[in-house]
Amino acid sequence: MVRTVAGEVNPRDDVDFFKFKYQDEKKRRDIVFVTLENPSATLRPRLALHNEDKSIARSWTAANAAGANQEFSFAAEPGKIFYVGVASHYNKTAGQYRLSVTPRKAYDQYEPNEDAFKATPLKVGQTVEANIMEGVDVDSYRVSGVKEKKLTIQLENLSPALRPRIRVLKSDKSVAQNWSTANTPGADLTFSVESEPGQDYFVEVGSQYNESAGPYKTTVR
Repeated sequence: MVRTVAGEVNPRDDVDFFKFKYQDEKKRRDIVFVTLENPSATLRPRLALHNEDKSIARSWTAANAAGANQEFSFAAEPGKIFYVGVASHYNKTAGQYRLSVTPRKAYDQYEPNEDAFKATPLKVGQTVEANIMEGVDVDSYRVSGVKEKKLTIQLENLSPALRPRIRVLKSDKSVAQNWSTANTPGADLTFSVESEPGQDYFVEVGSQYNESAGPYKTTVR
């Protein structure tokens, strides 16, 4: 749902803060876009984002010029409160604006599955299509139906930006294969690990250095 409010930076040292709460009935994180539409020829806006405890989630950043629009996006946890700040660059301009907050529904159907305790069930031979929503996102899958002494993990990269990495854990959460990383952004990733028939394994998908994001498909064979 899009939330839009109209406001004005006036006088020039005026600062406006808006409070909103991201909610999702399935408790999935989402990418939220914050957009400032600038109908004023004079206002050079700047925006900031604060967490529920008033700590800074995104520092003040100004638009390139007076009259310019401005936007940013961030990953929002369900049930969390956020504050968006609107002001002018160096408190030197004034003008009207419209501020919108828009959840993008960028989550995949398997969220939340960020660790082994919330892992998505995955059978050997099954392919899932999912999304690393932000750099720190990790998708965890519990692989059952293991009959062979070797598992091959294949990741098809659907993003030119994502540099994926994958780790495999045993059923007791010990490491079977530490993080393996694709050579470049946009590259696929395939490797094999020794496995014990009858045991479950956890496959964790993330991004190198927690710095990239994008969709992918993964299969365990």
